[in-house]
Amino acid sequence: MTNTKTVCVSCDYLTNNREPLVLSNQEEIDHHKSQNHYIKEVYENPKDQSKELAEFVISNTKKMIISENDTSRIYAIVTVDNHNETIEIGTQRSIDWLIQAYYKETQKIISNTTSENTINFVRAQAIFSPKINHEKIFRRNGFSNGKLLIDLGDKDWKLVEISSDGIRHVDYSEKTNVFVRSKNMAKQVNPRLKYDGNPLDKLGQLIRMDDDLFKVHIISFFLEGIPTPIMANLGHAGGAKTTVSGMVRQIIDPAGSSITDNVTAFPSKSDNFAVQFENNYLIAYENISSINQEKSDILCRVTTGSTITTRKHYTNDEEQLMKFQRKIILNGIAFEMGYEDLADRTIQYWFERIPEDKRLSDEQVSSRFKELLPDLLGQIFEILHKAMKLYPTVQCKNIPRMASFAIWGESIYQVLGHKQGEFLELYNKAIKKNTNTLFENNPIIPFLDSMLDVKSELKTQTNQFFKELKSWSENNNYQEMSSLPKASNQVTRWITRSKQLLDEHGYSISWETNTERNEFTPGSTVLSINRITKL
Repeated sequence: MTNTKTVCVSCDYLTNNREPLVLSNQEEIDHHKSQNHYIKEVYENPKDQSKELAEFVISNTKKMIISENDTSRIYAIVTVDNHNETIEIGTQRSIDWLIQAYYKETQKIISNTTSENTINFVRAQAIFSPKINHEKIFRRNGFSNGKLLIDLGDKDWKLVEISSDGIRHVDYSEKTNVFVRSKNMAKQVNPRLKYDGNPLDKLGQLIRMDDDLFKVHIISFFLEGIPTPIMANLGHAGGAKTTVSGMVRQIIDPAGSSITDNVTAFPSKSDNFAVQFENNYLIAYENISSINQEKSDILCRVTTGSTITTRKHYTNDEEQLMKFQRKIILNGIAFEMGYEDLADRTIQYWFERIPEDKRLSDEQVSSRFKELLPDLLGQIFEILHKAMKLYPTVQCKNIPRMASFAIWGESIYQVLGHKQGEFLELYNKAIKKNTNTLFENNPIIPFLDSMLDVKSELKTQTNQFFKELKSWSENNNYQEMSSLPKASNQVTRWITRSKQLLDEHGYSISWETNTERNEFTPGSTVLSINRITKL
């Protein structure tokens, strides 16, 4: 240990410098205490304290990790009140932990400044240490090595472990997946594993959604790391779409005690997505009317697990690529499904307006849902356990784009009592519905039909193509569609993302830069449009 000395702050040893009086023995200490003087221990050398505090942090850290997604973020697993939890080194929480933990062990008080300096030193050492592992950081759910761990969000950091072997509660430790919590993460109810009846059916009755695909969709949201389609809750005003979205989030990743706490507004700026993805496992966006190309691309990437650009932690202007794989819910009266990638990654559910004689108050809905939630979680966890046992034996043919979801969906669907292959039929039907919506919201086929009314092949420059498209869309009341190109340099991209529709309707489009002396401008992009078959 470092050398310390006992001083009386109330007494001045040197009048000019006002240094505290050093007490040399216990008799002097007792005397000054009897006079109600302020007595404390100080380090003879301030550097000794810094060194001791840094050693204290290291010795009381069970595991230190650098986030593989953001290398500027350092996390430590420490013991707090007889349980383990994760703190981020460099935050106020880590400073508070050091002050509290050090006092608990030594009965010595350190200042916030001293603690902050120590934490910053430890953080800097960790960043440049080859001994600190880079690991994946989990929020709410972590799925690896055949085990699904769910952070219930309680004060003791208890986890639920689901595997093919069963369901059990486990303590959070340096041996589990590394979990972190954000400020908006709320406590989950304790699952009631011995539940009554069929809670999933009761939920369906409460929200008027008797759809087995919807049930599978909710259950699959728990499978962290498995790309899961976006849930789009659509319908007329008064269909309780926002309520349903909030309920689903409260089942999987609650952000508050009320249903309305669990929905959020769709970001107006694309830069705001990264913050939400960083702090939430599942996000429910409400009242969406339209989705532009940029936001559609972001939603697609985060659904399948890809990178997006965001600002680097602790900096104002430095950017970095971060990888997110998140679960998404959207709701609205109806929004344009104008982009193929988004359509292929979305399942739509339609909610009719609730008749007046069947409408419940918000309080009644909330009360019934809260009463149902423990049983509902218990049933879902049991289904996941059985699906994990079944998963290795499941065989699927003609798997659609989101293959992992399709296979897990098939496993879950069989656990619900259905035959092999029936889920894929249900899922493909839902995707086909999106294709039809895509066709309705993308006029490329009617436009090409008008261009090729007589001919089977046509060549045109992109600027001429755009002029004709603009004129045609105005004459046919399509001009307000957000999916249409706004300039000639957007034509190629519009055609590229319409490939699915073009293929299905027998069209082939290619383009090349004109290098010949002909009717086209030198260096211009020329489209070759062919109708292989007329459907």
